[in-house]
Amino acid sequence: MFTAINAPAPDLAPAPSTVLSEHDPATSEFIKVSELSDYLQSDVTVTLHDDQMTNGRIQAVEGDKLKLKLSMYGGFMAIPVSPNRIASVQRRQPTVATTLMNLD
Repeated sequence: MFTAINAPAPDLAPAPSTVLSEHDPATSEFIKVSELSDYLQSDVTVTLHDDQMTNGRIQAVEGDKLKLKLSMYGGFMAIPVSPNRIASVQRRQPTVATTLMNLD
């Protein structure tokens, strides 16, 4: 017997073209994927289409990759993120860890 539990979950992730608000780095909560290079050094939460979330700082946008600087294990590392994997990017207030990124 078929029940709602067996039904596939709907895809609720927003399309990249719908992920955004005003283009004002001082007031935006969400950032359009196409405008990431305008937000270098901003602290963000990146949510991927598979619902993984990563907090970091936009270090660079090089070619088709976003370089996100993360605080890990008492140090920092930059990871590449493919824009086609990004569901949304949200600005956030700096944390102690991301504030320390300015010291290196």
